[in-house]
Amino acid sequence: MGPLLWNVFVHDLLPKIPCIKYADDTTVYNVVDISQVHIENSTSHKASLVFCDNPLQSAADYASSWCEDNSMLLSVAKSRSLTRTR
Repeated sequence: MGPLLWNVFVHDLLPKIPCIKYADDTTVYNVVDISQVHIENSTSHKASLVFCDNPLQSAADYASSWCEDNSMLLSVAKSRSLTRTR
């Protein structure tokens, strides 16, 4: 019964970008076109990517306020950001 009740409880956690919910984990993701990304501080080994519009930040803000409204703790230590390119 626990997993079913958990899914009912988190059903209204809906950021404005796609998300995947599984058990007590929620993953938000976004696919951006290369035209929306600017490269700064580029070297041969690393570069900083700057997004023109960062919907992941607004999704993180939404999740944080949702957790606060529902008396839940958001585990910032377990939060990660991953950028993949092809």
